[in-house]
Amino acid sequence: MLEQFWGLSSKPFLNTPSLDFLFESSEFSESYARLWYNMQDLRGGICVVTGEIGTGKTMLSRALLNKLNGDDRFSTALVLNPQLTPNQLIKLILTEFGAVKKPARSKYQLLEQLNGFLLEEYEQGRTPVVLIDEAQMLKKPLLEELRLMTNFETNTTKLIQVVLFGQPELNKIINRIPQFKQRIAIRYHIEPLDLDETTAYIKHRLQCAGVSLESVFSADSLEKVFQYTGGIPRVINTLCMNALMAGFIRHTRPITAELVQDVWADLEGR
Repeated sequence: MLEQFWGLSSKPFLNTPSLDFLFESSEFSESYARLWYNMQDLRGGICVVTGEIGTGKTMLSRALLNKLNGDDRFSTALVLNPQLTPNQLIKLILTEFGAVKKPARSKYQLLEQLNGFLLEEYEQGRTPVVLIDEAQMLKKPLLEELRLMTNFETNTTKLIQVVLFGQPELNKIINRIPQFKQRIAIRYHIEPLDLDETTAYIKHRLQCAGVSLESVFSADSLEKVFQYTGGIPRVINTLCMNALMAGFIRHTRPITAELVQDVWADLEGR
């Protein structure tokens, strides 16, 4: 009924990394371009992308993963929960690559399988890429394991690339490990959206759901959304979804600044 009231063909503000609603902000575009340049040209061992909670790191990782999976020059492994032992991490990476050929009883055997897989991929002209989400949870032994993985190389290129996506504390962790820090080829911090891009973000998601911005939000309500959310996409989604619900219940269309203010007060528990 909510969708019918607003004329929506789908829910535009779900906090899921659906590429159907991908908004290419300036921050997204620059971070994506840097990562893709490294994948294709620099082929450095480790990339690090940080950002506050909800700024779009997961969406960026899924967009990059989708691009890599559509390019036969790459193979990919996605790690969503890096709270693992070193052996578990290597096993998971092998499994994600589809490279487990036989049970391995020791770390040496795991690394032997990984090395064999990397050499096979190199001979086929493919570069394996490991993408790790929530990388701020990586403990020092795991970071050391990832650093050692980048030792797999020929005279001209790395045989594996690693991309870490994490909250800002990941930078603090990395800065305390000089030998890891020196392996980083690309490092980028994603900033929140500004007012103009917050408006463009909301407009884009509504258009993806089949309606115009003006039919749903008044101009002053958009300024309130930015004021309360600080331009963080996840918080924007939560506030806008609740505003749609409140507008439907109150039969208020378009959404006003006062309604956004009320909804935010509810979300903040005030």
